[in-house]
Amino acid sequence: MLSQVKGWEGAIAICPSNLIGKYVSPEYRTFRCIPGKAIPEYLSALVATPWFWTKLKDLTRGMGGRRERTRPEQFLKMKIPMPTVEYQQKTISIFNKIHNMKSVRVEAMKELDVLLPSILDKAFKGEL
Repeated sequence: MLSQVKGWEGAIAICPSNLIGKYVSPEYRTFRCIPGKAIPEYLSALVATPWFWTKLKDLTRGMGGRRERTRPEQFLKMKIPMPTVEYQQKTISIFNKIHNMKSVRVEAMKELDVLLPSILDKAFKGEL
């Protein structure tokens, strides 16, 4: 699903199969993977990258905030080097590991943010 308005800022995602055939909006365009050419899970990881957003921004037309649009015909012109389906399948597990590591990092940062005031308090009191 591609938001015509803000797809180039990352408002693009792969929808789960249970949403196939559901109405979204004229502003959110949907596309299907060509079987044997692309795996949705692979594309899901790909469209979540700044690299992809930059490529999409180059195809976006219009001026000023909400007037910028990525039209379906522009999106379909995007050249994306695609590995074989077999390679895509192998990389999905790597993408999942990276996603899990990012989640662990986010949780660790939250915990450190909670600890920081206490650590600073002890440091200023000379208790460290």
